[in-house]
Amino acid sequence: MSQTLINLLRIEYLLENKQFAEELGRNAEKTVEEEFTWEKSAETFIETYGETFDSRKELTRKLC
Repeated sequence: MSQTLINLLRIEYLLENKQFAEELGRNAEKTVEEEFTWEKSAETFIETYGETFDSRKELTRKLC
């Protein structure tokens, strides 16, 4: 079965099962609210920036 057909069947299921679709939406909203906060975004940015800075520092040290 092709992926397109599988996706169409999933959409059809959601359209026919409103209660399930609503529950899925509520769970998705909860996940977004918990996982994508400004605090977590800042932590990820600082961690990535630190790793990048450390990598550049190490590369500079090897080249000198």
